[in-house]
Amino acid sequence: IVLLEKDKSNILSASNHLPRAQFSSYPSSSLLSRQPAAPFLQPLGVPSTRQWVRHSSTEPTTAYETLLNSQPVHFAESIFQYVHSVTGLPWWATVVATTFTLRFSLTLPLAIYSQNIRVRVENLQPEVIALAKRSFVERFAARAKQEKWSEKRAQRAFVGLVRRYSKELYVRDNCHPAKGSILFLVQLPMWIFLSLALRNMTGALSERMYVDPASIVPDLATGGTLWFPSLIVPDPTFILPVLVGVLNLSNIEMHALHKGRVTRVQRYVNNSLRTLSVVMIPIAAYMPSAMALYWSVSAFYGLGQNILLKIPSARRALGMRSSKSDTDTPFLDMRDEFLVRYLAKDGGKEKKKNEQLDELRDGEIVKSKKTDL
Repeated sequence: IVLLEKDKSNILSASNHLPRAQFSSYPSSSLLSRQPAAPFLQPLGVPSTRQWVRHSSTEPTTAYETLLNSQPVHFAESIFQYVHSVTGLPWWATVVATTFTLRFSLTLPLAIYSQNIRVRVENLQPEVIALAKRSFVERFAARAKQEKWSEKRAQRAFVGLVRRYSKELYVRDNCHPAKGSILFLVQLPMWIFLSLALRNMTGALSERMYVDPASIVPDLATGGTLWFPSLIVPDPTFILPVLVGVLNLSNIEMHALHKGRVTRVQRYVNNSLRTLSVVMIPIAAYMPSAMALYWSVSAFYGLGQNILLKIPSARRALGMRSSKSDTDTPFLDMRDEFLVRYLAKDGGKEKKKNEQLDELRDGEIVKSKKTDL
């Protein structure tokens, strides 16, 4: 006990000769002045260095973060990096050149293929109807007369024959309509992966979720042009977001303005796409300018491609098939369709009436066959 008391007194006496700052619980003002201060406000989509360091030691935890760090997205990042390093273009021009190159090399051939499938399917319809009529008379004439079929039952039998012969002719000519969806199955994933790649490269929203620090390209902060000098912040003028919405709506209306019957499913799809195009405007206004630039350039290319594939001389030069619905004046026809559908007095009612008459066409065919019985 005596020894412990002596050690205690020695420690206390030694501590009195040490500087008081060493026992302080808080750092001095000089130490605080040497601490790097984080910016008070960070622009939207621009992560601070402290955020990059904080997330560099984490891993993806959600399905979306896993998608952001998937191999297809990293491959899309490498495409942008490769084009930039080979061409030496500024980053805004790199985004434009990459978009045009991929759309021209991938989606243009698939668009031609899809339209050829559509034309072949359309040209088969007269043969399908003729086979269904002949088979209906041969197989169901006596039975329908004997059992006194109703019009609804006869129509069901006729539609079943149409479906049967359609499948047989699709196999014979190798033109199943499902093959026409290959453009959508390639274009949509490509659009998603390239968008997520630009999202990673700009470090957008990195304070909320994981971003691989190796994917971030700081040069994008000065890689813009004109009214958007930086590609990592949203467009302050909202020009790019509005372009995204307008160009997408133009593409949708170009597809919707065709002559002929518009089915209920087509009307629902068109309205859904119109709504999505409008919703894309505030989304593009929130995202970095690099993503809005890519979306607007992609939509602009799509509009130009659709215009090109409607020109008769261009279709012939590309070796595309023609159908009975194709005309030599496609743009005048679209203008007339627009005037009748939206601007002409009672045009919408007249158009709806014509569509209802077209829907009754198959029923009238069955009815005529039934009266012949």
